[in-house]
Amino acid sequence: MSTTVQVLAVIVGVILTAVWAMEIFFYRHPRLYFRFLIKRVSIAYFNLTTAAALFIGAYLLSTSHSEAGQALILFTACQRSSG
Repeated sequence: MSTTVQVLAVIVGVILTAVWAMEIFFYRHPRLYFRFLIKRVSIAYFNLTTAAALFIGAYLLSTSHSEAGQALILFTACQRSSG
């Protein structure tokens, strides 16, 4: 996988972490409430674990376990696109 894929995985991970923080801490805030008309824990931890998988996959790409990192990023990308 190229460096571009690694950078994109980190960027998506950062975005998912930010969404997780908004869902957990600011879901009742009047300016954000209309975006989170869901139960607090239903999707927030899914976003956090997906972000963690992308961060770990990006890290593994730069180590001797690049095949595992590639598999983790591809699996995470496929699961996000199907749901």
